[in-house]
Amino acid sequence: MKAQSSAGNAVTLGQGTLASRILGFVRDASIAALLGSGWVADALLVAFRLPNFARSLLADGAFAYTLVPAYRMLKDLDPERAWTFVRSMTVSLFAFFGFLVLVGAVFSDHIAIILAPGFHDMPDVLNMASGFMVLCLLSLPLVSGAAVNAAALMAEGRFKPPAYASAVFNVVVILSVGVAFILFGTGDERAPYALCVGVILAGVVQWGYQTVYLRKLGFSPPGPVAFKDPVLKRSLKALPQSIFGVGGHQVNLLLATFLASFLAEGSISALYFAERLIGFPLGIIGASMGLAALSDLSTIAPAFRTASTRPDLVAASKTLFTERLVRANRVTLFFALPAAVGTACLAVPLTSVIFGYGEFDHDALIRTSNALLAYLVGLPALALIRPLLAGLGALGDARTTLRAAVTGLAATGVFGAALLTTGAPWGPALAVSLAAWVNAVLLTRSLAGHGHNPLPGLLWPLKILLACGLMALCVIGTASVFSSSFGKVATVPVGILVYFAAAFALRLDEFTLTFRVASRMFAKKR
Repeated sequence: MKAQSSAGNAVTLGQGTLASRILGFVRDASIAALLGSGWVADALLVAFRLPNFARSLLADGAFAYTLVPAYRMLKDLDPERAWTFVRSMTVSLFAFFGFLVLVGAVFSDHIAIILAPGFHDMPDVLNMASGFMVLCLLSLPLVSGAAVNAAALMAEGRFKPPAYASAVFNVVVILSVGVAFILFGTGDERAPYALCVGVILAGVVQWGYQTVYLRKLGFSPPGPVAFKDPVLKRSLKALPQSIFGVGGHQVNLLLATFLASFLAEGSISALYFAERLIGFPLGIIGASMGLAALSDLSTIAPAFRTASTRPDLVAASKTLFTERLVRANRVTLFFALPAAVGTACLAVPLTSVIFGYGEFDHDALIRTSNALLAYLVGLPALALIRPLLAGLGALGDARTTLRAAVTGLAATGVFGAALLTTGAPWGPALAVSLAAWVNAVLLTRSLAGHGHNPLPGLLWPLKILLACGLMALCVIGTASVFSSSFGKVATVPVGILVYFAAAFALRLDEFTLTFRVASRMFAKKR
C-alpha cells in the first residue's frame, strides 16, 4: 500500500466528515434557535449525551479498530464466513443494546442524575431530561447496526459510504427540527420530543443507507448466523476495550457534562455547542487520519508480529511501520495546529455566525466561545491521539489504549474538580483538553516502548509553529478591519492561503503531499 493511499483514504473520510460537520452545524444552530440555552435545552442535551456518545464512537471508528482486522482475516479465509460474521455481530450487538434500552427506560431518572447530578434539586428539569432520555435511548441499537456496516465497508476498502453516513443522519434530524418549528415554534416544551423522534428516524435511515452499499458487494441481511464462531467471540470480548480505549475522549465529554451540571444555567449547553465546533476539525483531521492509518498500518504489522525466517524483512517492515506512523502524525499535526490557532483567533465571531440566532443570546455566545477556547487548548493532542491509537491497534496492544483512556479520565476528573472552583463554564472544557495531552504522552511513550518513535524531529514542529504564527498575525490583522462577525469569519481563506504559502516556503513535505492528493482528486472529477 502506498503512502499516498492512506492520505487518499483520509481525504475521502475527511470529505464525508466535512459534509457531516457542516450539516451538524446547521442542525445545532437550528436547535439553538428553537430552544435557546435555558433549562429545556440543558435537559434535552443531557438526554442526547448517550446517543451522541454512541454516534461519536461510530464516526470515530471505535468499532472499526476491532472489527476491521477480524473481518479482513475472515474474508481471506472464506468470504461467506465474513458475511456471516457481519450478521452475527449485528444481531449480537442489537440484542445487547436493546437490553440496555429496556434498562435505561426503567432507570432513566437515575441515568439523568448520573449525567447531570445538579438536576437532583430541580424535579421539573429532571422529569424533562428523563422523558427525553427514554426516547433518545431507542437509537442505540440502530447505531450499533450502522457501526458494524461501517466497519465491513471500510474493511472492503469502501470508505465513502461510512464517511457520508453521519451526513445522512444529520439531514434527517434537521428535517425534524423544521417540523418542530412548523408545529410548535420557539420556546415550546413539546418541540424537544419531535427532535427525539427525529433522532430515532435518522438512525434507521443511516443504517439502511449503509446496508444498500453492502448489498452491492454481495451481502444479504437475511442469512445464516454463527454465534459460536471463535472469531466472533474474540471480537465481542475485545470490543469493550477497543470502545473505551478509542472513545476515551467521548467518555471525558460525558464527565465534563457531569461537572458542568454543578455550574450556572446554560453551562451544559455552552459545552455542547463548543464541542460541536471543536468536533469540526477534530473529525475531519484526527478521526479521518486515524482510520486511514489503521488500514495502512494493519497491512504492515503482521510482517513483523509473526515469526519469520528473514530477519532482514522483519527489520524492513518495522522501519516501514515507523515511517508510516510518523508520516500519519505529521500530516495530522500539519492540519490540527493551524486549525486550533486559526479557530482561537476567531472564536467569538465564529460562534456568533454559527449559533447566534433566535434564543441564543449574548450571554450564551460568551459562554460558548470561552468553552471553545478551552477545548482548543487540547485540539492538537486530541487529533494526534487518533493515529497513535491506530499504531497501537495495528500492533494488537489494546491494553495500553485502555490504560491511557482510564488515566485520561482520571486526569479529567482531577483537573475538572479543581477548575470547578472558578465557577466558569469553560472549566470542564479545559480539564478535557489537559487530559488529552496526558493521554497523548502516554500513547507516545507506549509506541516508543514497542520500538516505534512516532514523533518527528525538533526542526519540523518549529517550522509548523512559525507558519501558524504568521497565519495568526494575518488573520487577526485582517479581521480587525471588519466590524461584523460575518466579515471577520470571511478572513478564514486568507489565513489558509498564508499558512500554505509559509509551508511551501519552509519546504514542508506535507504541503507537497496535500498538493498531490488534491491534484489527483481534481483530475478524477474532471
